[in-house]
Amino acid sequence: MSDVSFQLTVPAQTENLAQIAEFIDECGTRLNLTEREKYAVQLAVDEAATNIILHAYGPDRSGPITVTCGQSNDDLVVTLHDFGRPFDPGAVPMPDVHAPLEYRLEGGLGLYFMRQLMDDVQFEFDPEAGNTLTMIRHRQIVRSHPSRYASDVMVVEGRGRLDASIASHLEMELKDLLAENHARLIIDLGQVYYIGSSGLRVLLAVLKTARSRGGDVKLCCLAPQVFKVFRLAGFDLIFKV
Repeated sequence: MSDVSFQLTVPAQTENLAQIAEFIDECGTRLNLTEREKYAVQLAVDEAATNIILHAYGPDRSGPITVTCGQSNDDLVVTLHDFGRPFDPGAVPMPDVHAPLEYRLEGGLGLYFMRQLMDDVQFEFDPEAGNTLTMIRHRQIVRSHPSRYASDVMVVEGRGRLDASIASHLEMELKDLLAENHARLIIDLGQVYYIGSSGLRVLLAVLKTARSRGGDVKLCCLAPQVFKVFRLAGFDLIFKV
């Protein structure tokens, strides 16, 4: 399933939810997840496991839940396997989280949370092999550390593709750094091999935010094909490279 993976099998009982949560926490530590990533994955897995226990098996059935957590390329992949009843995820209505109290339904948030917290949620049902839920979350695509040359400068290392699929994650992570009073950023794009307009938009927004706070954003180590895109967009005129 993945480059690195860990597995846990427990009886499908509510008293084992804490053990599953501890397993995800340990996996997150081994896979170097941030605290934010670990919390999101723990919540999604807890909701999935709870649904399996209460609905797939229910009070009249028993069986195991096998949780596998691992890393595949830059993605975190979690699967939950069981032998309970299958269901149609398309038949589960999307909850209206803005509805007033009198129109709120009790329950129905589990699948919604899973889809909000993870980037991809897939169900497979097989009468013999059992049910498999696969949830994928794109990993944090930047790493940061203080500059060796100035204590108030944060160096951010990007990697992979900076496109629409990760733009929101990138923007959130960079703006979190700015919110922590790191208004001077050096973004190392040496491991970025592709950048699209969505990635450029995020970098421009972060540059504006940094300069509004008296800081700046500088770029370094751009690959030739990435620098070509910067020149096409005129970004070489506004960024210090």
